[in-house]
Amino acid sequence: MKHTITMFLASLLLFLCLFYYWQKEIEFQKQLDGVEMRLFIERKQDKNETVQTITNMEGVAKVEEIATAEIIKMLKDNIDEEITLEETVLPYVLSVYPSNKGEEDLKRLALNLTKVNGVIDVLYGQEAVADMWRETRGVRVGVATANMFLLFIFILSLSFYINSLPEMRHSRVFLLHGRNLTSLRIRVVFRAIFFSMVVSLLSVGITYFAYLYVSKPQNSVFLPKHWVYSFILAMMFVGLLTGSSKRFPISK
Repeated sequence: MKHTITMFLASLLLFLCLFYYWQKEIEFQKQLDGVEMRLFIERKQDKNETVQTITNMEGVAKVEEIATAEIIKMLKDNIDEEITLEETVLPYVLSVYPSNKGEEDLKRLALNLTKVNGVIDVLYGQEAVADMWRETRGVRVGVATANMFLLFIFILSLSFYINSLPEMRHSRVFLLHGRNLTSLRIRVVFRAIFFSMVVSLLSVGITYFAYLYVSKPQNSVFLPKHWVYSFILAMMFVGLLTGSSKRFPISK
């Protein structure tokens, strides 16, 4: 009984780690979607040529011009003193949305943009992007390590569970009563696959109902269906490998 409980807990924690990873990836992708580069252009006559050049650059998804009113608002939000349009020489600002948002991709694109004629500065929050990627890499490594440990516990508990089956403990008696060794092996493998499927289904069901209870489904997303199916199939495959690798303590 204790082996089945351990199997279930390992399977549940495995799926919870997968669910946690998916939620963190959604948050990370939302943060990445908000990454944009602000380009400052020195002269108005350079603007059209610069926009055309940047639009055709590799790694650029979209280019938008920042309206003068928005620039003034940004200046007022960051400067305490009153400013007027007549007193201030406003820069021409572009928003560039990169298509590749890897940390190195952004650095490379920012460097290329600074080389464009007319561009005097490029800002995109390099430190914030680096912090986002650092945190995401830490989550990925942590989840992968936890999953490997939990999978080991699951396999170990499943192995102990298989050893406790009557087909394993009393195989000599079964053979003496006319049972076939192949049929015993099939029964053991089937039990391992079936039990792996049951505990994985329970893990998915408990996680899903807990998710419905504590969150607002209309504002969040559960795991994609193919992730759920892949988890269940993977656990069944582990059961197949573990069950088929077992050897009976007797020979035919």
